[in-house]
Amino acid sequence: MKLRLSGAGHSYFVRASHAVNAARIWRARSLSIMAGLCAGLMVVSAQAAFQVVETFDSLILGDINAQNGWVASAGSNEVELDPEGGSNQVLKVFTESGLLHKAASVAKGTTRMLFLRFRFEEHGAYSFGLSHLTNPDEFSDFGPELGMAAATAGDPGNDFRVANSSTTGVYDVLEVLVPGTWYNTWVLVDHSSDTYQVWMNATPGSDAQEAADQLDNDAAETVFGFRTPTASNLINFFIKTGSGSSPVDGRFYIDDIYLENTGDINLSNPLGDGDNNEDGADDNLVYVAVEPCRIVDTRNAAGAILAETSRNFLVSGTAGELAVQGGSTDCPAPRAGSKPLAVSAYVLAVKTATSGNGVLTAFPSNTSGATPPVGSGSTVNFTAQQNIGNTTTIKLCAPTGACPANGEFAILARSSDQHTIIDVQGYYYPATGSCTDDMVAAGSLCVDRYEASLWDAASGGTQIPASTCLADGSNCGADGLNTAIFAQSVAGVFPAVAPSWFQASIACANVGKRLPSATEWQMAAAGTNAASCNVTSGVLAITGASPDCVSTAGAFDMVGNLWEWTADLTPDVTSGGTSAQTSLAAGFGDSHAGLAPTPGTDTMFTPGDGTIATNPDFGFRCVR
Repeated sequence: MKLRLSGAGHSYFVRASHAVNAARIWRARSLSIMAGLCAGLMVVSAQAAFQVVETFDSLILGDINAQNGWVASAGSNEVELDPEGGSNQVLKVFTESGLLHKAASVAKGTTRMLFLRFRFEEHGAYSFGLSHLTNPDEFSDFGPELGMAAATAGDPGNDFRVANSSTTGVYDVLEVLVPGTWYNTWVLVDHSSDTYQVWMNATPGSDAQEAADQLDNDAAETVFGFRTPTASNLINFFIKTGSGSSPVDGRFYIDDIYLENTGDINLSNPLGDGDNNEDGADDNLVYVAVEPCRIVDTRNAAGAILAETSRNFLVSGTAGELAVQGGSTDCPAPRAGSKPLAVSAYVLAVKTATSGNGVLTAFPSNTSGATPPVGSGSTVNFTAQQNIGNTTTIKLCAPTGACPANGEFAILARSSDQHTIIDVQGYYYPATGSCTDDMVAAGSLCVDRYEASLWDAASGGTQIPASTCLADGSNCGADGLNTAIFAQSVAGVFPAVAPSWFQASIACANVGKRLPSATEWQMAAAGTNAASCNVTSGVLAITGASPDCVSTAGAFDMVGNLWEWTADLTPDVTSGGTSAQTSLAAGFGDSHAGLAPTPGTDTMFTPGDGTIATNPDFGFRCVR
């Protein structure tokens, strides 16, 4: 029999990137079980090799369908704030007949490690895993399938189980779980043998222990067969809920989905602990303290925040800019040109003549279109006619390009009108080197190290041309059958040529990235020596072929080789193009005759054919 997860101690980690509250688990495993583990596993700690499938932090609260490549059935889900509080965003899936999927690829004949976090509140029927189908909708569409069974009179426990081979209804129980606990889960998917293995723990940010955290069934087996073996590539992360006596209002949460880009058995946690000193912010961020500066006083401007409404606020600015929110002086950000990801601030709830009991909640302003649900957490709790404050860490809008002009965070007043005063005390910025290996840091931005190449998978796979899908992008999405395109930043290959703006934009989105703005592109290109770049050869070079053609940030070929699309759109009123709008393609130089500007000059180009232009001089790179 499996030993039950035990231990009731809880540690609270409320941090800039993730808010996690999970039981810490001390697990005793018998020698007989450990002896049954597979011998000879080569376990690596290669955190940088995990690639993001989804973290949910940049999405809009509410229905996930059509956001960032997700396809979801109506009424099956909500993106919402972590039920433990804070500003971390997660996906809540309802336990009655939910179907959701997003592209995540494991090619036939390869092995990949899948990582995710999940929790449940009520016993119900939940399954998640990978599928080979473009639009999976049945339990039989899973390859590896993990989850829980619906509660029945004969099965009242919270059993975590996996499908083991293709016999319908045959599942192996691996563990008994505790409601309201976040579980780190690693799934080693071997698509050569169509088998998988599972590791699990509940310690925030911790790596998996090869022996102690591997799960087995009652027969001490640790290797399980796919629900449906297949000769096709696995192409979608798939969630299905319902059937049996699953509670209609049951709650199942999932967060932080990652996939290894190598065949290594990677038992590291791609999140890390993040907050070892428990100061409320991710330790991977750099904290810059400032003299406390008043950025908000609603008594001086705009009035109290009305009950059940929110208001956006800036975290820095001149006295003039902050005056509209009651700020009293200049409060400049300490790092010009770099966007903070969070701030430390003292938030004071100030009574009004009619205020009763209530709550102020701070959250990123780009989620203010769908305010946090009741019970999702608080920044300050107040009683009737009470003035009370709290020092807290406030996560700011992400990605930075999605910040509304009137502020990087919002305050929601619940149950009662209330004034607020906010003094900022410090700013959190990305640490140098916080980007993945295929990207470089340029200010607070992560930029692809190399010009993008196109592939048939988010990692690994086969290189493909832009013409794999239509120039208008209509079938380029991650769910496209044999037409999906994925951007990768890879050295030593020819970059993608002749993509349209739509193709470039969607290829970035399919891997959780985006095109840079023209301003961001220029920032990443700064410092490149044009004399060392491919601006005169007339021949396209492979990525990284000119080792000295590198910007100060570390991005290659920002000058020469190809022009690169940016995200900016301008009205197409002078170019004679066929589209209503066109995009700026930024570049300092080009290797092909006819388009090459003076090397080293800041040149923009408006293509005459608009956003569907496909020119062999055009390429792109992505940012995050």
